[in-house]
Amino acid sequence: MRQGFDRWTELPARLSIERVDMIEPRPMPTPEIMIQAMDWAGRFVTGLMNDWPDHPYNYTKAAYLDWVNQFPPEPADGAASDKRRGRAVANMTWVLAPDEALVVEFNSHDGLWSMTNMGVFFNSMDYLYRPVSYTPSRTKVDSDGKVG
Repeated sequence: MRQGFDRWTELPARLSIERVDMIEPRPMPTPEIMIQAMDWAGRFVTGLMNDWPDHPYNYTKAAYLDWVNQFPPEPADGAASDKRRGRAVANMTWVLAPDEALVVEFNSHDGLWSMTNMGVFFNSMDYLYRPVSYTPSRTKVDSDGKVG
């Protein structure tokens, strides 16, 4: 389960999971059951990454490197799966020299959007000491109607 926030003042949902039909713990799994479970998990994760709608590397490595410092083109299917979900997901790789800055701006709109700065393995950056994630409540619209 993943929860996103638009404002620092929002509180996380308080969730709990309770299994009501279990009287005693399951027996310890055998090595054979563990091997089967790890095999299933490996196939599941491989399939998940191939079918994941946000999968960022739908492009070959060569094409991926062709799109440094700019968003890649829309996928061949026109991102039909994202259009059905009412969203757009894109990942951009950027490479900057020490004296350069990356500026991303886009037209403001009334819907919810989120932009996050992630590491190479899609991990969170250092959000404790600097802003790395932006939503409408964390940005301002310029006089030209752009968020930037």
